[in-house]
Amino acid sequence: MLKEIFDEKTILRYLELWDKKELEKGLKPVTDANKVFDFLKRRDVKTGILTNRFTRPGVINTFRASGVDFSKLDFFVTHDPNPTTTLVEKIHHNHFLNRHPKPDARAIAPALPILKNLPEFPKSVYYIGDNLIDLEFARANGFGFVGVLSGVIKDKNEWRAAGSDIIIKDISEIPKFLQA
Repeated sequence: MLKEIFDEKTILRYLELWDKKELEKGLKPVTDANKVFDFLKRRDVKTGILTNRFTRPGVINTFRASGVDFSKLDFFVTHDPNPTTTLVEKIHHNHFLNRHPKPDARAIAPALPILKNLPEFPKSVYYIGDNLIDLEFARANGFGFVGVLSGVIKDKNEWRAAGSDIIIKDISEIPKFLQA
């Protein structure tokens, strides 16, 4: 959308300022994110993050500053319109760059070798998201979906109207969901 209004130099400057402000403000994960990841790892649940955030140094620094222990994940996928030319330090040994943003089903392609080994793939995969693009992405891949109220959509009725059957407050409720 920015490309329709601004030249590339202006967009890059805007993104640099955005990254700086975001770092200053601090990206905060759900308080218990690392505890949730530990819980999932102990149960041998494959866990990853798939984000439409671009693979830029500022974004990677913001993720690092968030407090999430990325070593607890099985994969981390960031969006990059041109992954063959981007040289960014990886945040995780399975940090993949992907040119396809969600809701495009191909956004998960780099992590498929990990996921396809799961029993009953793709039905055994649950995508947890906070907006309708995430729900659309999950459906496009045949994944289950869990809507969280800690992001863009904060109303259970809105999730239900969109077709989400499983709705949780935030990711700290994942252990309770899995034990049910």
